[in-house]
Amino acid sequence: LLKAKEEGKIRWIGVTGHSRPVILKAIYSEKFDTIQIPFNPIEDEWLEDVIPAARERSMGIIGMKPLAGGALRNAAESIRFSILKGTDVAIPGMDSVEQVEKNAGVGEELRELDAEETEKLEEEKGTWEGRFCRRCGYCMPCPNGLNIPFLLLIDAYYTRYGLKDWALARLNTLDKKFADCTECGECLDKCPYQLPIPEMMKEAAERVI
Repeated sequence: LLKAKEEGKIRWIGVTGHSRPVILKAIYSEKFDTIQIPFNPIEDEWLEDVIPAARERSMGIIGMKPLAGGALRNAAESIRFSILKGTDVAIPGMDSVEQVEKNAGVGEELRELDAEETEKLEEEKGTWEGRFCRRCGYCMPCPNGLNIPFLLLIDAYYTRYGLKDWALARLNTLDKKFADCTECGECLDKCPYQLPIPEMMKEAAERVI
C-alpha cells in the first residue's frame, strides 16, 4: 500500500479496528491517513487517547456504529454526538431510503446537543451500563466452545430490537447456546469492560426461548 501511494495509484491509506491499543499503534506508526472506529455515546472511551492522538497528526476519523449497532434509539442525536465529539464522518448502517434521508438531514443542520438531548443520551447509555458487549473478542476462546460475542448479539436482537425470529434462527445454527455456559469465569478475567458474562448468559438462557 505504501508503494502504491508513492506511485500515485492511491491517495490515502486507512485502518479500521475495535481495539484501542491496536489503533493507537497504527496512529503512532504514522503510516496511515485515516482511522475507522466504533464511536457513539456508549463507546466513547476513544476520546481518552485515540481521537486526540489522531487529531494531533491531522488524520481523518471515520465513526462507524454511531448508533452502537442499533442499541441507541435516538438516531439523530447519536449521529450528531459522533460528529461533534470527534469524528469527521459518521457511517450508520441503513436499509431504507427513509433512513438515508433522515441521517443525511442530520448533517444539513448540524448543531450542538442541548441539555435535554444530552440528558436523553446519558439516560439511554445508562440502560446499557455494564451490559454492552462491544464484540472485541477478548473473551474468546471460551473453554466450553461458546461464541460469546455472537450469543450476546443474538440476545440483544431478541430483547432490545424486537427481532425475535431473526435471533432464534441464528441461535439455532449454533452447537453451543446460552445454557451451555458452565460459569467457569475464565471470560471474566479477559473482558476489558468487566462485563458479568456468565450472569448475562444465564439471564439470556431464560428469556431467549
